[in-house]
Formats: sequence, structure tokens, C-alpha cells
Amino acid sequence: MLEFEVLYDFISGEPGELSVRAGEVVRGVDDEKTGAKNDGWVLMETAQGEVGYVPASYVEELAARMQSEEPDKRDRQTQQDRKVGRIQHLQQRLDITPNESVAHIENECEVWHKELQGRFTTLRAHCSVVDEGMKDMQCYVQELEDLACGGPRRRRQP
Repeated sequence: MLEFEVLYDFISGEPGELSVRAGEVVRGVDDEKTGAKNDGWVLMETAQGEVGYVPASYVEELAARMQSEEPDKRDRQTQQDRKVGRIQHLQQRLDITPNESVAHIENECEVWHKELQGRFTTLRAHCSVVDEGMKDMQCYVQELEDLACGGPRRRRQP
């Protein structure tokens, strides 16, 4: 099995994906038996035995790094390729097209934030209504008990 070093933290977002930390060493798993998830993903196993898919641009084969003849040039190119791969992965994950501007993305985030804030406010209002309804219900139950007992119940004296 080949060993790989994780270059960036990756937090799984779907079943079958594997969360890994930068600097962690993982082993490649032969995914011919399990089938590949899709292009750009590799099946990995952690030292703890957890198995799942990780973006290929987030890992680098350890043996390839050691055998490099021109480490400085290769490292610079690899870092650039990894950054491009990571950006493409994040764009795909966030459903962002490469032509969208940062301002457009910030605007989208602001819209989502306001929508969530509005939903939270509505939820808080509904909880308040439920609390008031519970208080009314308790009073109603107390009135029914009083009627059934012929008047307000008296507490036993100790």
C-alpha cells in the first residue's frame, strides 16, 4: 500500500468521505473492489483503520516526494497545482462557478445570513407562543381540578 501525506485539513460532508488533518499520513486503498467515488477523489485509510474518500488534491504520495530530482521546482509546481485543485474542490462543494466575483459570493452569504436570522427570529416567536399556550393549559388544568374537587384544592399541612 502506498502512503500519502495529507496537505490540507478536510472535513467530510457526505457519507463515504474521510475527515483528515494536514500532516497526517494515510494509506491508499485499492478502490477497484469498492469502485471510485468520482474523478478527483481517492480512497484512503487512516492509522486508526477508518476508510473513506478524500479529494486527490489534498494528499501527496510520500515516495514520489522523496524521489524527486528537482525538489524546489517540483514543490512549487505541486503547491500551485494543489492550490488550484483545492479551489476547484471548494467551488464545486459550494456550488460556485469560477466566473462569480468575490462581491457576488459575499452578497450571497449576506442573503443566507439574513434568511437564517429571520428564521431564527420566527422560531423564537413560535417558542414564545408555545410557552404562553403551556401556561394557559396549566391554568385550565388547575381550574378543571378545582371544579372536580368542589373548589380550590388545599395543600396538606405537614
